[in-house]
Amino acid sequence: MNYKNTEGVKKNLPEIAVMLIAAFVFFSKFGWQVLDVTNIGWLFTIGFDNPTEFISWEYYRWSPWSFPVIGTMSGYDYPTVTGVGLTGAIPLLAIPIKVFSDYLPQNFQHFGWWFLLCYVLQGLFGYKLLKSVTPQYFVKNQTLYHVYLILGSIFIIMAPTFVFRASHMNLSAHFLILASLFVYFQPFTPNKKIKYQLLLVFFAATIHQYLTVMLLGLAFAQTNDLFQRNLISFWQLLRLNLTNLAVVLTVFYIVGNFNIPNLATQSIGFGNYSTNLNAFFNSFNYTKILPALKTSSEGQYEGFAYLGVGIFLMLIVLIINYLTLKIAKILRGKKIEILEEKNYLLDNSKPLMFPILSIAIAYFIYSLSNVIGWNETVLHTYAPGPLFKQLSDSLRGSGRFVWTVYYLIMAFTIVGFMKIKIPNLLKISLLAIFTAIQVYDVKPMLTMHDVTTKPYKGHINWQKWQPIFRESQRVVMYQPYFWEYQFYGDFYDFSHVAALEKKAISTGYFARSVWDLKRSWEKNLNDNLDKGILGDESNSIFVSRKDDVWHFDKLVDNSTMQSFIYENYPIFVPKTLPKTIDYLTQLPDCQPFNFDTEGLTDFLKRHTDKLLLVTAKDDASYRLCQDAKDYFGAMGSTNIQQLALWGSYVGVFYKNKLLFEKIDNGAAVKEIFEKGKILRGYTFKKNIDMLSAGGLWGRTCSTKIDGKETANQKTGLNIVVLNENYEVVESVDFNTYSTCERVILK
Repeated sequence: MNYKNTEGVKKNLPEIAVMLIAAFVFFSKFGWQVLDVTNIGWLFTIGFDNPTEFISWEYYRWSPWSFPVIGTMSGYDYPTVTGVGLTGAIPLLAIPIKVFSDYLPQNFQHFGWWFLLCYVLQGLFGYKLLKSVTPQYFVKNQTLYHVYLILGSIFIIMAPTFVFRASHMNLSAHFLILASLFVYFQPFTPNKKIKYQLLLVFFAATIHQYLTVMLLGLAFAQTNDLFQRNLISFWQLLRLNLTNLAVVLTVFYIVGNFNIPNLATQSIGFGNYSTNLNAFFNSFNYTKILPALKTSSEGQYEGFAYLGVGIFLMLIVLIINYLTLKIAKILRGKKIEILEEKNYLLDNSKPLMFPILSIAIAYFIYSLSNVIGWNETVLHTYAPGPLFKQLSDSLRGSGRFVWTVYYLIMAFTIVGFMKIKIPNLLKISLLAIFTAIQVYDVKPMLTMHDVTTKPYKGHINWQKWQPIFRESQRVVMYQPYFWEYQFYGDFYDFSHVAALEKKAISTGYFARSVWDLKRSWEKNLNDNLDKGILGDESNSIFVSRKDDVWHFDKLVDNSTMQSFIYENYPIFVPKTLPKTIDYLTQLPDCQPFNFDTEGLTDFLKRHTDKLLLVTAKDDASYRLCQDAKDYFGAMGSTNIQQLALWGSYVGVFYKNKLLFEKIDNGAAVKEIFEKGKILRGYTFKKNIDMLSAGGLWGRTCSTKIDGKETANQKTGLNIVVLNENYEVVESVDFNTYSTCERVILK
């Protein structure tokens, strides 16, 4: 046996133990099945972002190589041409794996191994960070010293902010922050510190833009520290930070971050996706012990920074210890050394606290955004200046910038506890108890995401749909860029099947997208459909929502297209795709279909002798036609004309006359009509509960007759028609966000 190798293993045994603990936590949360690179089903079960990040990888995988911008990808969210760096596909892994794509299985994912890597490195650099700021002379016994560090590392491995990030795969790379802090406090030579920070900045640039900005700030703190300690000159300070920036810009260019215009990288949300001042104590009900606190905006989950009860108990012990020593000092009238170490700020061999704390505090202030909240109360708001607004619009999820100060608080709480002067047996016992409490508190977060071990069953049969797409040049989901064609999120399934067939598809989700380009293409498509021609889409296959099939009536009438319905999805196939038509004709449960349309006004005219209960859901105003508004007006409505974007509306009409209506463009509307209530001479025969909530106020609607739901609860105007016996004659919905007509399938 090699003696040196044995000694090396013994020396690194604590780090190996921490990495094994981190792997154990990973497997407890995700299971071993996610490491199967052909198992893609689990990616469709964790949050909204993970499926689209996987599909982005699929489209990047099959996109033609482009040089020097090797990150260019196309086809997803057609006609968008973007870069893999603007997706969650993790360019650090996606680009090298793409090289071997032809040799890999058709269904291939690298995200399970990425998560495992993040957990193991979280543990490793958490341990190294704690060790770098805890000199061994504080604990004479070497074994005890490593036990302290291992227990402390468990807090960082199970940091709620880290464990929470399962639904943002590339944002799980918190180890980069820990590694940068480790380098900052570790007594490396200046050259090593500079090289390591540059390397971390490079890795961050290949993973995520937010992490890149954080690492740039930490690298600046590093060079600033070296400058203040006279270890580098001012010109070196300037050159090193410009080098870091140049590396970031170069990497961003290569991975395709500049493939879309600068304005497209900006989006609304700054001030919403922020940190609340209660963030360090707010569990959001994700943990076991403490309840959730209120927030001042719905997006403040992005600033989730709960420390955990174990850390709180440590802080309490530190405060008690500090106050006890202070009181003892006053009583004895002499100076008492709390820690057996030299003044940290006067020792030039150690890094200064000011640079790193300044960056951490600056990031924390940014994380609060321009709308500063404590619980549900907004304490202060301010208007960002033009330059700051460009930054904030690009980095709208400001709450994430709490992470640096979060890990500093956690690390120095653990280290401070390790340094207090109490008997080692008591200290290690308390630390073990606090660790157990922290694990108990955080344990629910290990099961908060549905990582199923069963095969994922999508909204559609992937295998049956693949041949449907095979002959076409492109898959047009109609209307384009929706996320719900029958079920919320079913666009994932269609996108995945299209990716398997290497076909572009007119739906998808990117955090940053070129909407001007997409709207221009969509307008041209709609113009052609209105004319009854296909234009550039003559070899495209169309999958539509039922509400939108009327757009294809001219193409079906002039025999340009043939219509089918499969798994309840209308499909329109140009006659130029005969193989697809043959396949659909022979496919079991797939039927040709015909349809008719009925306008909202015509529908109202058919029921002039009935009781009509009208509610609005989401947005019912965008395409609410003027003739329908006029007809409502003729029935006595004075409010329907005022219905605005995301407005809420409840209306009751009997025999073509208004009985009641209420509108609110800034809140939901709820109205109850009890049995026996009389309105304008009409007596209600049953209890009727009506609810309308526009897009910002709940996005729902309801019409209950004696507690039984009767409304379709679809986007637009939902109308329930009752006869004299309060039997439902018809319950229909007009998607007046898109059209003032409804489709009747034959």
